[in-house]
Amino acid sequence: MTTSEPALTRPAPAPDAGPLDERFYDLVEARFRRLVRDHPPLATYLGIHTYDDQLGDGSRDAVEGELAAEKTHLAAIEALDPDGLSASARFERDLELHNVRRSIFDLEVIRLWERRSTAIDAAGDACFSVFARDFAPLRERLASLTARLDAVPRFLAEHRTRARIPQVRLWQQLEIDQAADLPELVDEIVAAGRAALPEAEQRHLEAAAGRA
Repeated sequence: MTTSEPALTRPAPAPDAGPLDERFYDLVEARFRRLVRDHPPLATYLGIHTYDDQLGDGSRDAVEGELAAEKTHLAAIEALDPDGLSASARFERDLELHNVRRSIFDLEVIRLWERRSTAIDAAGDACFSVFARDFAPLRERLASLTARLDAVPRFLAEHRTRARIPQVRLWQQLEIDQAADLPELVDEIVAAGRAALPEAEQRHLEAAAGRA
């Protein structure tokens, strides 16, 4: 499926606009677009519905790619001379530096993604956010849910590539407990499909739910 980039807004030019303001906001926007593109459930949560039919890449390679991209972005923001920014852009630069450094710390040092599986939680949240929010006609949302359910087996398999060190048993038990609630949500989605979808789309939804 071809998706277009979501429309985004940015601050109006500051009264004391600096020559590097637009460059700074270009960098911030590019990072935001990368994050919502690479993390479709995040986009849905934020009210951006361009990627509602996707789950994203759950693999270790994807996490390592994100870490590299965050470091590249951090270097680009650090290279901007604060003297070339307006007062508001300098403040936003400080926030961006804090947020990106925190992201890098989480990915590279804390590495929770390597020690705890979150795939089931993520898949459940991704489906619930589309199903529970009345932002589009039900049939349209069910089409996105069918695609997300189709992607669940692949998404679960990708998450397994992350675990190259001993796992934390308590955290894994939390994920197992969470998994017990997911079939009820999937059943509700299927039931909604039986009431709202043509037969062929119902069958596709039911098959995707069964595989998930």
